[in-house]
Amino acid sequence: MLTKRKKIVVLTSMIALLVITGFLNFTLNNQGSDPAGSPVVTDFFASFRADRLETRNQQIALLDSVIMQADVDPAAKAEAEAKKVALTNSIEFERVTEGLLSARGFVDVVVSNSNGMVNVIVKTVSELTGGDVAGIVQVIQDAGSSSGSPVELRNIKVIPIE
Repeated sequence: MLTKRKKIVVLTSMIALLVITGFLNFTLNNQGSDPAGSPVVTDFFASFRADRLETRNQQIALLDSVIMQADVDPAAKAEAEAKKVALTNSIEFERVTEGLLSARGFVDVVVSNSNGMVNVIVKTVSELTGGDVAGIVQVIQDAGSSSGSPVELRNIKVIPIE
């Protein structure tokens, strides 16, 4: 059986791999863009979502395995349950904000919420205006406030991709 320390190391490693995968995917897709740029950008958004879904499913499976073990320390089980709740809240936050931003007219958008940091990657036809960025920030802050997890302005990064 895995000890509590080993489980925490595995979970932390999985989260780090998600961040690294997203960064590498973003970087490699931008290097290989065609002159028009659009097919690679579309692939980036689809790939990012698929990678995020796969990683989240792995994280949930790992947490479920800890929760379901009969011989696990009650404190470790409670910690795994709390992490699972936080992960599902993060997933819900991302889905809601992505939907709201799409409703505001953004062609494609991906929101990544981790450790209080929110990254918003937006497909744009032209440069984002100050009003666009302010609107994105407002959606993120409103969604965070309504979910009980306010997001500070300094923790929001908007990344436009043409």
